[in-house]
Amino acid sequence: MVARVFHAKLKDLMRDITVNRIFGNVNAYIYTVEFQKRGLPHAHILIILRDDSKLLDSEDVDNVVSASFPDPTINRRLHDCVVSHMIHGPCGPINLNSPCMVDNICSKKYPKPYSDETVFVSDDGYPMYRRPNDGRVILVRQREVGNGFVVPHSPYLLAKYDAHINVEVCSTIKSVKYLYKYVFKGHDAVTLAIQEGDELLSYVNSRYVSPPEGIWRMFSYEMHKRSHTIVRLPVHLEDLHTVYFAPGRAVERLHNANQRRTKLTEFFALNTNDVGARQYLYHEIPVHYTWNQANRTWSRRQRRTANETLARMYAVSPMDQHRFHLRLLLLHRRGPQSFRNIRTVNGIVHETYGAAAIALGLIEDDRAWHACMKESAALDTPGQLRYLFVTILAHCNPAESLRLYTSYEDCMVEDFNRRLQVVDRARAAILNAIGDLLRVHGKTLDDYGLPYPDVRLLEPEQDDQLFRVVEVAARWSQQVADMHNEQRTVFDRVMEAVDDNGDVAKTFYVDGPGGTGKTTLYGCLI
Repeated sequence: MVARVFHAKLKDLMRDITVNRIFGNVNAYIYTVEFQKRGLPHAHILIILRDDSKLLDSEDVDNVVSASFPDPTINRRLHDCVVSHMIHGPCGPINLNSPCMVDNICSKKYPKPYSDETVFVSDDGYPMYRRPNDGRVILVRQREVGNGFVVPHSPYLLAKYDAHINVEVCSTIKSVKYLYKYVFKGHDAVTLAIQEGDELLSYVNSRYVSPPEGIWRMFSYEMHKRSHTIVRLPVHLEDLHTVYFAPGRAVERLHNANQRRTKLTEFFALNTNDVGARQYLYHEIPVHYTWNQANRTWSRRQRRTANETLARMYAVSPMDQHRFHLRLLLLHRRGPQSFRNIRTVNGIVHETYGAAAIALGLIEDDRAWHACMKESAALDTPGQLRYLFVTILAHCNPAESLRLYTSYEDCMVEDFNRRLQVVDRARAAILNAIGDLLRVHGKTLDDYGLPYPDVRLLEPEQDDQLFRVVEVAARWSQQVADMHNEQRTVFDRVMEAVDDNGDVAKTFYVDGPGGTGKTTLYGCLI
């Protein structure tokens, strides 16, 4: 019943968004379905609107998203839905035992500050929604809360579906990038401790599948869906492509002539036989041609599909120089007809792809490295971007290392900015992190003209055993001291059973509604 009802509501919700266009004309969408450990499903949906429907100012945002209590005398149903489904916590000073509290601060930053109007541009990528301090207070879970605890929502969707539907407006690339990674983060897993049996299986790392998820999969409902078709394009050197085979069939597959044809080699063949294809770059081919997996050939599209096709070449590390330069050539050269032909510039066949790229002026300065960093900054995490930057420094000899660093410092420092909240400390942390990565290659910041961090601004060394022990002990002591009476009663009984070597009951079952502090209790016991 849970799976069927949620599936029906999700289909209706997507119809409202894409067909009925309640937010405007939709350019693209993607969603994924997840199941909480208690079994109930939820979906993460990312909607990209067309240019004519973009939310460009505060008025546009207010027409779509609300973050305050509606007037109960005007719309009682909507008011009751907000109270039932769209209140965070409560947490903060009025409930220090809420699961979202970390070091006595809400990890979701509630309660939100009051604001008489929506501020469209915000540091964390989301607008500061309108939350008037109108004095309206509602009793939720025996605690009084105001507009600061209201989760942003669409009044229309909330009233129609009578369910928790959090709607946010993504105003910067930071929030969009985070949402894409959240959508594709994967499923939950659990670690099971087995007290008896095979010692090698004492700890089993496994997937957690709840009954509703099991039924969902049995019915073959979609776990995720997207509006566009994504075609992935391989980048490989001549005769060095990947061949997949089943166990025991390696030789058969290797001698199969059909396996020698890849999307890249057939791109060259297409340019040889089809003059019209020579006007397109490698990553533009899937828009105008389809890949026939059975025959392993490109065929011209007979009709345009309703949803567009997007193509993406696999990323290649600069450490793999030949493939990196081949990819660079594929991004800029139209109509190549072979691996040899793509290395030919002005009638001269160059020995390497790098030499051909130099002859075309693609890597005569740091343009290639700036393009590489720019592409990575749009897709990868700050940690991955820092690793790429160090790889470029160590293996590609950029002409202006400091300029390359300053151009992408803001992207590489995002995680430190979010954690440390102080610009100077974040800048010191990123330089220290880059220095640590360079030491692996036997290099230093000074070798590339990069400044050294101010050591006074650095955090204590996280690998320091003493620091870690003291920090954990201090946090544990504070959490135990903040326990309410029921938490403390359970905590004391469990600890007494642990310390008692006698034949006493050592199995406990803890139950309670959400927000009563079970997670905090478990953390203190562990």
